[in-house]
Amino acid sequence: PPNGLVTHPSGRSYGLLGQHGQFAMVTHDGLEQLYSLFLGLRSHHVPMVLYAWHAPGTSKLYASVLVYPLVEIDMDTQRLRWSPETFGGGQRSGQAGHGRLYQTDMLLNRVHVLGLDSLQVLRTLELDYTPRAVQVDVTRDLLMVGDWFAGVVRFYRLSTLEPLERSVAVGPYLRDMALDVERGLLFAASKCGVYQVRLDAQVGDR
Repeated sequence: PPNGLVTHPSGRSYGLLGQHGQFAMVTHDGLEQLYSLFLGLRSHHVPMVLYAWHAPGTSKLYASVLVYPLVEIDMDTQRLRWSPETFGGGQRSGQAGHGRLYQTDMLLNRVHVLGLDSLQVLRTLELDYTPRAVQVDVTRDLLMVGDWFAGVVRFYRLSTLEPLERSVAVGPYLRDMALDVERGLLFAASKCGVYQVRLDAQVGDR
């Protein structure tokens, strides 16, 4: 079963992430398969793909796999690259040109900061709650982490990972977040619906 979809920068094809360890490229017009890749490190083990982040303007996406290394997929070259470390699985986010990837770990209650060049962990933020959704705003120096079960968006300084005093309740089972950087709007989807949060009103410009 498909578990995610990304659009190639050319707009002429789509990338489909299969829950059971498959990635396939299909054409935009006829949805004909161009190629398929197996995302496992070993042929006898089928990884469970959870989420992926597509680096804006590039052919690369970064897939989160349950209890598995992070995998970088190049949609053009079909090259796969794995991180040196294994993670519990979670969502990930970043911004164009920033060179960093931010990934939640739902099993170990952490947020990892990885370098896109090395795929190595540069810093780790230890949490006392289960994180799932994550967004970053480089302009406002903000890291936004969703408390999955409590349904609270928690704010941190992106540069230092220092927690801020403000948080926003958006309803339990906070599953996903989307960000409009230019307008300073965060959209959080939970069991209770979709909430719009004005970032500057909550935490200020800096």
